[in-house]
Parts: sequence; C-alpha cells; structure tokens
Amino acid sequence: MKLDPKKELQVLLAIEDLGEATPKEINEQLKKEINSEELNRYLRRLKAKKVITATTANGETAFKLADIPWQPTSNMARVRAKLTTMSPEEANQILEGWLKEAADSPKLPTTNKYRDYHRLEMTFETIDPILGDRPDGSNDSSQFPKDADGKAFIPPSWWKGWFRSNLYLLNIPEAVPKFRLGYVSLDVILPKEAKLESLNAMADKGPKSYQALPPGTQLKMAVKFPMVGTPLKTAEEFKNFIEEVAEEPQRGFGANPFYYGGRLKLLEFADKGLVVRGVVGQ
Repeated sequence: MKLDPKKELQVLLAIEDLGEATPKEINEQLKKEINSEELNRYLRRLKAKKVITATTANGETAFKLADIPWQPTSNMARVRAKLTTMSPEEANQILEGWLKEAADSPKLPTTNKYRDYHRLEMTFETIDPILGDRPDGSNDSSQFPKDADGKAFIPPSWWKGWFRSNLYLLNIPEAVPKFRLGYVSLDVILPKEAKLESLNAMADKGPKSYQALPPGTQLKMAVKFPMVGTPLKTAEEFKNFIEEVAEEPQRGFGANPFYYGGRLKLLEFADKGLVVRGVVGQ
C-alpha cells in the first residue's frame, strides 16, 4: 500500500477532534474517504510513532492522542481548515514538524512536585488591541473567537499559551503551564458601545486583516496554580509577577501579539483558596 501523508494527517486530526474514537468512528468522521485497510495502516504507524495510544474495552479498541507535549488546538484547527487543498508534501512537512516538536519538548516530572493548588481569579483590561485567530475561509483575514451565542470568547488555550511564554521567565518548564495548570475563561466585556474592530497587521505571508478586541476590554479568567513546586510560593508573589508581565510581556496576548503588543493591565485579583492538595511522591 502506497502511503499518503495527507491521509495520515487526516486520521490524526480526526482522533484529536473526537477525543477518543474507534476505527469505525474515525471512518465516519472522515466520511469514509479512507478504506478500512488504509485506516488500520495509519493507526498502526501513528501508534508506532507513539503519537496515539490504544485502549480496549468490551472487545472494542479506541484511540486517543498520547500524553505528550502536543500542538495547540488553534494550530490544528488552521491545518484542518486547509487540509483539502494542501499537497501531500506539505502534509508530510507539517506532520514531521509536529512529531519533532513533541520529541524535543520538555517532559513532565514523574512525581507530584506541583501541589497545593489555589484558584486565582483575575480581571484584566486590554491596553492594546487583541487580535483574533479564527480562519474565515481566506488566507488574508481572521475572525475573533466567539461562543455559541456569537459573543467574543477567549479560548482557554490562549491563556495556556500566554502563561507558557511568560512563566518561562522564571525558568518554569513549558510542560507545567501546558499540563499542570487549569484555565477557565469567565467573561469578555467590551467598553460601552464598543464593537470588535477590523485591523491590519503584517503576518508571515504578508498583510492580513484581523478582527480584534478594542483597548479597554475587560477579560475575566481563573487559573488553578500550585503554591508548591515553582518560584511563586504565595498568591501575592503570583500577583506581583502577573502585574509585571501583563504590561511588559515576554509574549503578548492574542494572535500576532508582537505587531500591536498584546499588553494587558491587571485590574482585579482574588485568591479563592486551596482547591487541590497534592501528596508528595504520588
């Protein structure tokens, strides 16, 4: 059987989209574009590369992504949106690049070093426009993420990426904000009578139009953060650090943050107390 990297990437994206799926469910997700023999071959290849894992219950096998450092959901969504038009060579380049990133990423510690989690609630105000990253079907424009009611929404993956970049200033491994922290987006409140803006910025392939939150928008969120295991030992230390990096970030917030800055200002901070206590060596 001649291997097609585009089909292999399709199988991987279908598993990511479904969360956990049997071969039959994957086949249905792909609208039966790949026959059973091909599907089983790609599943075996992805499992051999340790990208996916298999579990069996009641005689039925299901597959899911392996517990390894992996791509942000927004990256996978962008690739999924243009999958039908990409060449096999481009699909292979994307897949191999993802595999290399996963192999080179820092691995999680084997013991429960990070513990005594507190729920920390914060309200930020945007200093700069915050650009959206959702494809709208064209290569030169993006929409801002929205919830089911059409309201502007901050995906938790955005907070994960923002914390990952900025906590690195404290030499906290990227695996910690990626796998050890929990993020909740609570609300997006635009200034009175303000609307989403349309702004232009330079992207990798030239000028691009972005839908953006205007300055003065309030972003409410919560994070579960361990008071044991990082240089930030108290909620006060965490607050002081966030105040600094919000206005002078290692990486700003939103899509293409280096163009407009993506700066935030911390308006409110509340430590809601201990929510999870870890056990050493667990």
